Amino acid sequence: MINNDDIYENREIDLHNYSTGVALDIFITYYNSEIENGLSGGSIKVIHGFHGHEIRTRLRTFLKENSSCLDFEFGENIDRNEGYTMVYPKLHLPPISNILSGKILVFCAIGVKSEEKIFGEFRLYGDAEVKKAIKLLEWQKKIHSKYKGRTKVYEIVIP
Repeated sequence: MINNDDIYENREIDLHNYSTGVALDIFITYYNSEIENGLSGGSIKVIHGFHGHEIRTRLRTFLKENSSCLDFEFGENIDRNEGYTMVYPKLHLPPISNILSGKILVFCAIGVKSEEKIFGEFRLYGDAEVKKAIKLLEWQKKIHSKYKGRTKVYEIVIP
């Protein structure tokens, strides 16, 4: 169970001990709650560490992809510390599954993709988020699955 007091102290969020997918989800939830609570002109220090790079890389990619909702600055540009990123909120962030669904749809539009290839391409989001995004696309009838031999594949649904 996540202890909110440990994570959200002083507009600082520490994502060290979480998987990449969980860490990103925690960040988005915290960020959006700060927007709802009127964080304006403030900042959030996101501590992600620099060993292993996975959380840092995925978080920073996500921030760049959503730069219309926020501003950010890397710790190494502030005080040479690669272990954190400063985030300056402006607008709500979309749920990760919505963003990921769009990327998977584009990926599958290039041609039929195996489940393994989809999970490999989007591994930094975490398996749970990829599964959620695939289910969302199937529910929206934008992709469907079938089997080629023993391999499960996904393809775009053409209306």
